[in-house]
Amino acid sequence: MEVLLLRGCDPYMAQESKKFLPGLIGNPEYITCTDDDEFFKQLQTLPKVDVICFAPGACRWDKNKQPIPGGNRTKTKHAPATHGWNLKQYHSEIKKTHPDVPIVGTTEEKEMVAMLRKSLGLD
Repeated sequence: MEVLLLRGCDPYMAQESKKFLPGLIGNPEYITCTDDDEFFKQLQTLPKVDVICFAPGACRWDKNKQPIPGGNRTKTKHAPATHGWNLKQYHSEIKKTHPDVPIVGTTEEKEMVAMLRKSLGLD
């Protein structure tokens, strides 16, 4: 089974997406995180991750040169101090431990299904 780790910034949307998105993208193990403690913990503890995705909201924050919500002001057990980070900084940190895992994202919800299907090798 494929594993998709999604980093978003809206807990409500993360929960809602679990109701429909997995079925549209081949039913991978679908893990959502809206803060960096949980996100980096998942990166450290999951046996494998096939695709890492940044949700449209997180991508829009980045596009607007705003910090992605859910960052850490101080280093924690699982995560670096990430407050104020942009996507380039997240990608750089992720590639240190997961150099071969695709990192994807889009600012548009309407592009999510096609992007994730392609990333998971379904299309």
